[in-house]
Amino acid sequence: MNGRQFGIGTVSTALLNSILQHHINSTVQRKIDLNVYDVLERQGRAAGLPDYIVTTILNQLTVNITYTPLECKRVVANPTRDVA
Repeated sequence: MNGRQFGIGTVSTALLNSILQHHINSTVQRKIDLNVYDVLERQGRAAGLPDYIVTTILNQLTVNITYTPLECKRVVANPTRDVA
């Protein structure tokens, strides 16, 4: 059997991977959205725009990200370097 046993029954590995990928994509999208809005807010204030103008502009924006997530099978943290 290719899956995991939970209290509600067996859930396929493909379904779990799909759920995980959706969660990762949602998390990345939220972080990018927040950072884009933060940068634009700071730039608007630095340009001397009043808060209500900055807020009006930000409320009209939608951030759309198109990317292909990396599908890493192996990750090496703090690899040792070969010293010659």
